[in-house]
Amino acid sequence: MGQVGSNGLPPAPLALLHDSQQAFFDMMIAEVGLWLWNKDSMTITVLNERMATFLNLPEVQSITLESFFQDVHPDDYHRAWQTFNQAIMGQCEWSFELRLAREGRPQLWLSFQSQAVFNEQGEMIRLLGLAHDITIQREVEERQAKELKALRFLLENMTLGLLHFDTNWRCTYINQQAEKVFHLNIEHVRGKYISEVMQLLQSDTHLNETEIVSIARWTIKTQLPNDFEFFYVPLQRWLKAQFYPKDDGLMLCFIDITRSRQTEQALRAREVKFRRLADANVIGIIVCNVHGEIIEANNMFLNMLGYTHDDVMLEKLNWVTLTPPEYLDADFQALEQLKTSGVFPPYEKEFLTCSGERIQVALTGAALDEQAETCIAYVMDKTPQKELERHRAILMSILGHELRTPLTAISGTLQLVQRRVNRYKLKHQDLPEDVERLLRIFSEAVELSIRHTHIQNRLIHDMLDTASLSLDKLRLNMQPCDFARVITEVAEDFQVIYPGQEIILRMPGKEVMVVADPDRLSQVIANYLSNALKYTQPNKPIVIELMVDSDEARCLVIDQGPGISLEDQQRVWLPFKRAKDVKDWSGSGTNLGLGLYICRVLMELQRGSVGVESIPNHGATFWASIPLAKEQI
Repeated sequence: MGQVGSNGLPPAPLALLHDSQQAFFDMMIAEVGLWLWNKDSMTITVLNERMATFLNLPEVQSITLESFFQDVHPDDYHRAWQTFNQAIMGQCEWSFELRLAREGRPQLWLSFQSQAVFNEQGEMIRLLGLAHDITIQREVEERQAKELKALRFLLENMTLGLLHFDTNWRCTYINQQAEKVFHLNIEHVRGKYISEVMQLLQSDTHLNETEIVSIARWTIKTQLPNDFEFFYVPLQRWLKAQFYPKDDGLMLCFIDITRSRQTEQALRAREVKFRRLADANVIGIIVCNVHGEIIEANNMFLNMLGYTHDDVMLEKLNWVTLTPPEYLDADFQALEQLKTSGVFPPYEKEFLTCSGERIQVALTGAALDEQAETCIAYVMDKTPQKELERHRAILMSILGHELRTPLTAISGTLQLVQRRVNRYKLKHQDLPEDVERLLRIFSEAVELSIRHTHIQNRLIHDMLDTASLSLDKLRLNMQPCDFARVITEVAEDFQVIYPGQEIILRMPGKEVMVVADPDRLSQVIANYLSNALKYTQPNKPIVIELMVDSDEARCLVIDQGPGISLEDQQRVWLPFKRAKDVKDWSGSGTNLGLGLYICRVLMELQRGSVGVESIPNHGATFWASIPLAKEQI
């Protein structure tokens, strides 16, 4: 059993160390580090493993004073060393708190205490001491100090004022911020009733004394905060007065809400503008969530689908059920973009009307909350535009057929004339020079006319193909075919027509089997090659290369023309769009802007894709890729 002092309590630990060896050993196994300074050796002996751990030592050992103090925090070092020197000179007991800043380890707070040991002559021969880890205690104290500092900052700065009222509704305290803002001091308001304080603020609360007291009483009764808003005339600011219940009365806090008031007004103004836009029915507008529920819709959208506002109120409208299955992937992709960026770009889809019919729409939208759970979408009915495109396609089809009939007759007549002139020249070898010159000029004119009929015939074919695509009447003859052979045949045909143009073929030297319509595949390559000839100077070669990887084949037509701008690289694939300011070296000067559009659609219909890579003034590379046949993969 331990010793008991005269006051009935155990003696202090240092006294136990001095008086009782048993107590000393008890302390060695406790959570306290023990050390001993020896005057003769001027060293410190670490007496237990706990102290060794504090000093980051591998074992119990003797160390120099310098080693003992080497990890002391710079801010604590001078004072700790000074007080320790006073202790070893017998001037005082050493009691000190310091930090150990150990490299690679957390900072440690230690509380040191020491007791001098004297010899028979009364001379101090050593110091016996202990060290206690107070890191957690210090961290708690520091955290509390920071929280108290933050609270004081809030009380003094984050509010416009803070007042305290006792249980009799009399003011007992006002903070510095309130004194500054309201031009008051404690002498002005001490002992004043709540309503009297509000009068001193010169406020326009629209509340009388009875109402303010009622709010205060209700706060005390319910033990819940209550507030009211008022306009503070001197500052021309809107304030919120908040009552908080306390055991000793009430706390009254003033907060500036002018900005939130202005924000509310701005939001109301925007809401009015949005409501006017929605009610104007210029475009369909819906508010919906990611689960498909359409929460709100304007008349324009409802009229598109044949529904009413009652259907919206009864939660009958859901964009998931209103969407044909093949468009849901596009919808879910738009939702992912909405979650990532807060908006989704325009895209086209179809909706089902109440009668089950389909309508083509384009829509875009933006999130209404940070989690992108709710969004607003703008929906445009594309039915009128699609109908216009259909009528245009019909007109192009009619014009194409009407133009092709006389053009065929003209082309046939010119070819007949060309053959007869050639036959006449073969029969009559010794023609006069002027007649021969006249026949040569005539033959060249006929040849040029035939070439122009071919150009016009190609334009008419483009018109008819575009019409067929728009009317969904184009039919493909899909079959296994050798892509390399298709390309080679097209290149050979062009080489015959343009003998002066160098065309370089780079083929893999083996069959490249794909499933496609060989005629339409030839049409795509021919269109690419025709464009390359049109925009490349005659003395520069054109390269056609076929590349094959693990699952697709890609044909590249590489020219050395003027190149295409980044903007034009996107628009040339659209109908009736052409690259700007590009010289036509063929001299035809005729281009409807349909050729590349037809190439894109034809390749997409064959599960392929197209593209262009170009740097202005450094040529262009048009490519068309298509999946390999399964037996070749």
